[in-house]
Amino acid sequence: MRQIQRLFWVRVGFVFLLGFLFFPSLLEGRDWYVCAGKDGNGTKDSPLGTIYEALLMANPDDVIHVAEGVYYGEGESGVWVITKDDLTLVGGYSKDFSKRDPFKYLTVLMRKVSKGLSYNECKYRHHEKYHQLTPPLASYKVSPMIVGASSTNRSHSRTVLDGFVIDGHTRNYYHENGRLRLDKGPLYIPLITFSKPGCKIRNCVIFNSLGPAIRMSALGKRGKKATYNVIENCVIINTLEIALDLRLGNGVAVVENNTFFGVRRYRQPSYGLYLGGDGRFIIRRNIFYFSGEVAINNPHYNRNIRLIENVFWNHFQGVYRFYSSTSGVSIVSNKPEKLQGDRAKLVFSLSPKSRGNTLQDPELPVDPNFFISYVQELRNLGKGRIDWENVERTKERLGGQTLVSKKKPRFWDLYERDFIFLFSKKLKNIGAHRKKQYPSYRSKTQLVRKNYQKIRYSDLRGGLFQKIEALSKKNQGVDVAFVTELTRMRGGYYLPQISAEKYECFRAKNWLFLYVRKGTNSYFDILRAVRDRERIRVWGSVFDISPRIYNDKYVAVVVDKAEIEEEE
Repeated sequence: MRQIQRLFWVRVGFVFLLGFLFFPSLLEGRDWYVCAGKDGNGTKDSPLGTIYEALLMANPDDVIHVAEGVYYGEGESGVWVITKDDLTLVGGYSKDFSKRDPFKYLTVLMRKVSKGLSYNECKYRHHEKYHQLTPPLASYKVSPMIVGASSTNRSHSRTVLDGFVIDGHTRNYYHENGRLRLDKGPLYIPLITFSKPGCKIRNCVIFNSLGPAIRMSALGKRGKKATYNVIENCVIINTLEIALDLRLGNGVAVVENNTFFGVRRYRQPSYGLYLGGDGRFIIRRNIFYFSGEVAINNPHYNRNIRLIENVFWNHFQGVYRFYSSTSGVSIVSNKPEKLQGDRAKLVFSLSPKSRGNTLQDPELPVDPNFFISYVQELRNLGKGRIDWENVERTKERLGGQTLVSKKKPRFWDLYERDFIFLFSKKLKNIGAHRKKQYPSYRSKTQLVRKNYQKIRYSDLRGGLFQKIEALSKKNQGVDVAFVTELTRMRGGYYLPQISAEKYECFRAKNWLFLYVRKGTNSYFDILRAVRDRERIRVWGSVFDISPRIYNDKYVAVVVDKAEIEEEE
């Protein structure tokens, strides 16, 4: 954004009188560019070097484009916190941003390696090809890797995460022989956690978690697709007890074209999907391959689950577990072909629109060493409903060893990055798959050129008001810069284009309302100015709202930009 020239000073609690001045300014939504190893200003020609810098500098509706490479988070901590609504993070670009393929140009997110954490396992696995064996700058934090913030002033509604490889193995603890330690580390902590509606995760590989891969808990609105939570075309591998944990209150989630493999059991049974009791779920064209003892768990008698054309293979107990209100017990079915129509509704507590689910081997190209370790764990549980002859054939196909019955496995192998592309050549358009073209993203905010008029405070109710009143009837504002006292308040949303969900109202005097977009850097500067009585510069468009309140002259300003004025 072009540097905007100084307009005025504001110190909260004081009023300065200003003359008139017109000048051009350029306001725009921002597309940020990030490439590992760079140190620019965020443009395509001069990208930033880290994602966390872009997250701090971006505003709602901005898009962050990330080139291939390995990214470690702030201080190499392996943590990225999203604090603003409507942010889009897009990975999978070539280094010059000319091409995009998330499964070719890998954009890897992980914690940097340090001795005492993952150093021994990486040494054991010869992972120098993946990363350097050097300690991070930040202290260790038992936290999800990607965190959607949720507090009074911070939010992450409608976040889009598209095209990343998220590897959790370097946040875990290992013994010298490579065996995972469960007495310390992020036990049951997911790699990604979102708690707001409208979040979407697409074209990602998420693996090696000591908890779920993803946990979503949010309230959305049925019938409003912008609030739906979506997980699409992702590969989820090697998680603990649950792969995808969805507890969405009254919201809607769409889980489509994903591949799930290798959900491990520890203290509790393991599931590919764990579904809450109040949400609506559309589970469509996914592959559940050795994805826990049960592929889908519906423990809360949720009758709003729609299963369409999913493929299941080799689950120890079965493909679908549900609570029966008739008998008061949990029942497991291993016959997906029965999960359709009236039988789905009356017998299995599913939507009658469920259909086309099958039991077949997708023949995925999984990590042979991991596969041997995983099926050995299953063998130790007993025979179950596993097709053990198929297991032997799969090991031969993968070039693995002969299964040795009753041998205690090494708990447990991490999953190697060389085998993360679990795309079935046998099944078309089922599960995660490569695409000929991936979505392109650009900031939705339009480029705007404005002439801001530097005014006196009294002009808003004086000589300028007639112009404000006339343009407001056409839903147009007058672009001004002025100074006033500010107090924070809620309510007073008198402009049709302003919503309390996205904007916060600040009141000045009794007849002037200022509206600023939540989560923007201007918003946080205004909060600081109110709190600390700092000097601040503000630009915005003013509207007449008198007819919506009283007959007196009331005006509202939609703030375009606000900056704390630094001392000279």
